[in-house]
Amino acid sequence: MNLLLPSQPQHYLEDQHLVYPAKRDPYSEDDEEEAQTEEETFSAFALTLCRNITATTVSILASQPFHVIAVRTMAQFIGEEQKYTGVFASAKEIFHESGVAGFFQGVTPRLLGELLALVLASSVSFTVSTYALGDPRYRASIKTAVGFLSTSLTYPFSVVSTCMAVSGSGLIAGQPPYMPIYVNWTDCWSHLSRNNQLKRGSSIIWRYYTGTTAVLRPY
Repeated sequence: MNLLLPSQPQHYLEDQHLVYPAKRDPYSEDDEEEAQTEEETFSAFALTLCRNITATTVSILASQPFHVIAVRTMAQFIGEEQKYTGVFASAKEIFHESGVAGFFQGVTPRLLGELLALVLASSVSFTVSTYALGDPRYRASIKTAVGFLSTSLTYPFSVVSTCMAVSGSGLIAGQPPYMPIYVNWTDCWSHLSRNNQLKRGSSIIWRYYTGTTAVLRPY
């Protein structure tokens, strides 16, 4: 006696009081239809990913001037300065120091990091959810785990972007000895990498101090 799984398509041929499952035609177009479905699924994923990339790029470019103002407003705390006290005053200060380019300092590593995280999280989540774990119950957990992993991997780009937003500005925090004046963001990346500082601030609980150490000797 043949058993049919509930999830399989069932076609029956009725013969009086008996019902027999129809034999599958080896030359049917089921495989072709399944392949077309997979192609349509991938096409929809690619289209959504392209839209997200475009939206992310536009949003980062539009928000970068405000990001620079926010970072410098927080960085001026080190030197107890009051250059950045509002949006318009901060914009005037940045334009006076660096021109229009000053509003986009650090935009390249920030954009690269955000796009890499987006592509990595979307691609891995789509692949695992579609081909490895097709159960919809696990999709939310997969997206959360993959999103956390991709953010951790691209965190160094955020550190470099923050440093570049301050480096070379008129703030004390952006000048030696607090921070070198970097030529570009790759120079900043190399310097932070040599000093093992690309992951600084990534942990909320555990923080490491890599500066000078004082040894106290008892008398």
